[in-house]
Amino acid sequence: PKDVFSSFRNKQGPFLLFVSLLHVHIPLVTTERFLGKSRHGLYGDNVEEMDWLVGEILNAVEEHGLKNTTLTYFTSDHGGHLEARDGHVQLGGWNGIYRGKARGHWGSRGKSLYTDTNKAFRVIDGRSLLPLLRGDAERSAHEFLFHYCGQYLHAARWHEKNSGRLWKVHYTTPHFHPEGAGACHGSNVCPCSGAGVTHHDPPLLFDLSGDPSEARPLSPDAGPVYREVVARVGRAVREHRRSVRPVPEQLSFQNVAWKPWLQPCCGPFPFCACSRDADPGET
Repeated sequence: PKDVFSSFRNKQGPFLLFVSLLHVHIPLVTTERFLGKSRHGLYGDNVEEMDWLVGEILNAVEEHGLKNTTLTYFTSDHGGHLEARDGHVQLGGWNGIYRGKARGHWGSRGKSLYTDTNKAFRVIDGRSLLPLLRGDAERSAHEFLFHYCGQYLHAARWHEKNSGRLWKVHYTTPHFHPEGAGACHGSNVCPCSGAGVTHHDPPLLFDLSGDPSEARPLSPDAGPVYREVVARVGRAVREHRRSVRPVPEQLSFQNVAWKPWLQPCCGPFPFCACSRDADPGET
């Protein structure tokens, strides 16, 4: 990582360094330097190597005097693999995507002295996460969050501002195996549609403020609270769907097929390999 910054031409100006690690994902490829170093097997070794890699990048940022002008953000694309097993022993742990936290460092911050007219009239339907990133808030400013499984909306969550309570409505759930496991050990992957899911009518309602594990759905006969919450979330879902415009499939064969004419080629074709950007004047 330090060599990357040493040869980085734009390190004194705005730049984006995106590092997508293979850690910690199967097959847990770990270099010899870290094999057997942890007390938690290959998975632990892989975690320790990832920790070292992140540390090297952060050290390089600081050594090049970029610490106070660089936003560093570290996060994960999903939680643990709940279906992971070793024989009959479950290894999946808990669903970390809902409990884990992102980590970030932002050195100096200041207000912009000018207005970007290109952005001034843009419709922005999101909410700022800066208070969360700065540690000034414990909750997102989003009133509603919509939970998708692929292209299918399975659930919606409502943070009731007046009371501070957190509600979650499930319209569709996978067929968990075994029942109540919260994972799909039988198929190893939970489906998003078809025969492998259940559509709930009336929907399932959970009060996450007192039931974060979603173990006790509220009965539709529980009183006006159920009807009011489900109705409010239902209106938000309809408004959300009206605001969503279909887009072309990004993972279609046409989009994922290799296009050699778009690939930089620094070596003899077809063995193209580019280890670094060309210096000014080079081709």
